[in-house]
Amino acid sequence: MQSLNKILTLTILSIPLLSNSNPFIQKLPFEEAIIEYTLSGNQKGVKTLYIKDYGLNRVIYQNSNSKLMTKASKNAKFIIKTKKWIYRVSENKNEALKVPNLSYLLYIAYKELKKPEQQQVEENLKLLNSVPITNNKFKIIKNFTKIQDIPCDMIIKGSKKECYGYDGSLLLKSTTKIMGFSKNEIVSNIFKTKVDNKLFDISNLVIKDDKKQSLKLYKLSQELIDFLKIKLDIQKVFIKNSKLKKDYSQIIQEGIKQLDRI
Repeated sequence: MQSLNKILTLTILSIPLLSNSNPFIQKLPFEEAIIEYTLSGNQKGVKTLYIKDYGLNRVIYQNSNSKLMTKASKNAKFIIKTKKWIYRVSENKNEALKVPNLSYLLYIAYKELKKPEQQQVEENLKLLNSVPITNNKFKIIKNFTKIQDIPCDMIIKGSKKECYGYDGSLLLKSTTKIMGFSKNEIVSNIFKTKVDNKLFDISNLVIKDDKKQSLKLYKLSQELIDFLKIKLDIQKVFIKNSKLKKDYSQIIQEGIKQLDRI
C-alpha cells in the first residue's frame, strides 16, 4: 500500500505520523533542501528536487536522454507540487496541467468522517504500518537498507523496485528492468540549504485543469477512505473479501500508482 502515508507510502508504506493534524502527510526532518539524483540505464541524465516547508512544497526538474532499441530521444520534466495541487509544466514552460494532490484529497475526506470513523482510520494506518505488506503483485519491506545513511523501505512491484526514506516521504532509489529496458535513479547529493521561492512561481503559467485525471483522483481518495474507515482484518486486506465487496488490493495498488513520488 506507496505508504498509506505517502499515501498510503505512498499508500501504505509509512504511516506513523498521527501526531500531525493531517495523518496523510509525513514531513521531512529538514525545512529546505536541494536533492540531486543520477539517472542511468536506458535513460541517462540528472534530476533535481527542490524542497521547501519540510517537503510540503516541491519542485522537480529532470533532463535526460533515452535510448530504446535504435531510437534516441531527449526528455524533460518539470513538476511543481504544493499542499493542495500538482502542476505538470510543459517543456516550453508557459503552461501547466493541474490536478489535486491526493494526500490533500484524502485529508479532506478524512475530515468529513465522524469521530469514530476518523479514529478507525488512524488505527488502520498504525496497523498497516506495523506488519509486512505482501501479495503476489507487490511487496513492502521495511528498513531494507540505507542510502546516503538514510534508512529506506523497499517497495517491489513486478519489475520495479523503489526505496523510500523518512516513512515514504523521499524517494532514494528506483530501478526498473523489463524486456531489455532498464531505468535507474539514485540520490547522489542532499544539500540542506535555502531554496529560491521563484522556483515555485506559477504566475506566468497558463493553468489548465486535467479534468479526467482529477476525477480519477477524487474517486480514488474516497475509495481509499472507505477502505480505511472499516475495521481491518489484516489477513484479508489483500484478497477479495465478500464482506467488503471490493478487491482492496487493487484500490491500494492504484493509490500507489497515483501518489506523487517526487
